[in-house]
Amino acid sequence: ADGEAYPINALRNAALRAASTSHVLVIDVDFFPSAELHDALVAQSEWLLARPTAAVVVPAFQRKGDYRDFSDEKWKRKLGAADFVPATFAELVDCLAAVTCIVFDATWNRDAHSTTKSDSWVASTSRDLAKQADRAARTVAAAMRAPAGK
Repeated sequence: ADGEAYPINALRNAALRAASTSHVLVIDVDFFPSAELHDALVAQSEWLLARPTAAVVVPAFQRKGDYRDFSDEKWKRKLGAADFVPATFAELVDCLAAVTCIVFDATWNRDAHSTTKSDSWVASTSRDLAKQADRAARTVAAAMRAPAGK
């Protein structure tokens, strides 16, 4: 029934049936994965392989603004700008802090992505990165204290 009412679901479902891997990433055509997404998923590969029915929810964000009437040419210019789509988590955090990025569809369909808990994901990822930066700083400090030539 979904395939009849929503033909795109039929195509997605056919692709899922044809997949030869244990897990797939289902995204819409207007979703731009971050430059860090692949590495983040690979880091979870053992966990995922041990759980063949597990799902990973990737939080979705968008630029704040009304882009519904953009022409193809205007989109090409906007997407060609180096800073329009955040490429890294740090860039996303900056964009969210400036309120130029928001949770996807938060204005028009607030309930659609509310279960993703994007705020918790941003906070926990930030804490993990802060711990990693702290470890790196301690390593650098220890190296600076080591005798020269060692």
